[in-house]
Amino acid sequence: MASLTEKSAQLNSARIEGVIEMTGMNAEETGLSDITILFGTAFDATTGDSSFLMDMSSLADAIDPAELEETEGPFATMALGFFDTIEFRQIGERVFLKMSFFTALLGAETEWISMPAEDGDNFSESFSTVPSDPMAVVEAYEDAAVSLENLGTETVNGVDAIHYRISLNTDEMDLTAEERAELEESGLFAEGIIPMDIWVTEEGYTVRMTLEIDGTGIDAPPAQQFDRMRISYDMLDINQTVVIDEPPAADVTAVEDLEGGFFGLDPES
Repeated sequence: MASLTEKSAQLNSARIEGVIEMTGMNAEETGLSDITILFGTAFDATTGDSSFLMDMSSLADAIDPAELEETEGPFATMALGFFDTIEFRQIGERVFLKMSFFTALLGAETEWISMPAEDGDNFSESFSTVPSDPMAVVEAYEDAAVSLENLGTETVNGVDAIHYRISLNTDEMDLTAEERAELEESGLFAEGIIPMDIWVTEEGYTVRMTLEIDGTGIDAPPAQQFDRMRISYDMLDINQTVVIDEPPAADVTAVEDLEGGFFGLDPES
């Protein structure tokens, strides 16, 4: 693994575009047979600006419209909002959040709300959990049985990168009995192997990652059954200028202007 993990490069700015796909789910248990979740993130260390987006609108198909009709007021909007597009942008000292159930909760009439950056720290931490460094996963299990296959150089988004196929053997991981039971209960890695493909440039940048799991042989509870799960992303505009724009002013309500302030608290207190 040394020839791979010793490669490193300073990443100052980039964009990530990815997708999470699951097919062959138990529709009777989940209300869905397939789902597709799009996600993306961007950052520029020079400016400190960053953004995150997750589109979960495909999950809205699992909501029974008849049940929503029985719900009055903002709660119906909030229910659908959990399965909507969530977007977070931090620009300078201001955070902009687009999350329909949250804006409905606060009583905002615009798509976006804004707040001082320090008030949005928890959102930022929650939205930063995008798999941007697969090698961190590999190194976290360096004591486990790891197989690495070099599949040669390929062109990814206009740059040359070496395609590596990695397999982590979960049976070799140093886990407590409770941790192993939780891992097996999840069903995802019951067969003991975590497969991952990554494409790494000569400079050490991971420009593509894919993780694909065959669930057809997994003995999982009905609500967790699936035929196939695939997580993938591309990293773009590496160390180039990344501009994150503010939403149009007409579409933004500042929390300081909301009656009762942020979560019903006086913003001046």
